[in-house]
Amino acid sequence: MSDAGHEHRAVESELTTAETSHASVPWVVLAAVLCGVGIFLIIYWLIYFVWPAFSGVVFVLAGAFLLFNRRTGLDRA
Repeated sequence: MSDAGHEHRAVESELTTAETSHASVPWVVLAAVLCGVGIFLIIYWLIYFVWPAFSGVVFVLAGAFLLFNRRTGLDRA
């Protein structure tokens, strides 16, 4: 009698697992799509907003270096 009860629980467990895995597929797909869109937006933001600001800082530092360098800058004039 205990073997029959054990088999029944095993079958019920398999059905529950199968139903759960099929039900969670749309959520997994949605999560993957959201992660992909998020990564794309981060890269887009880095390229179009951070990179120009970073290059502007580089130009300012390069100009300041040229101005205050003894061989090329204000001391030479």
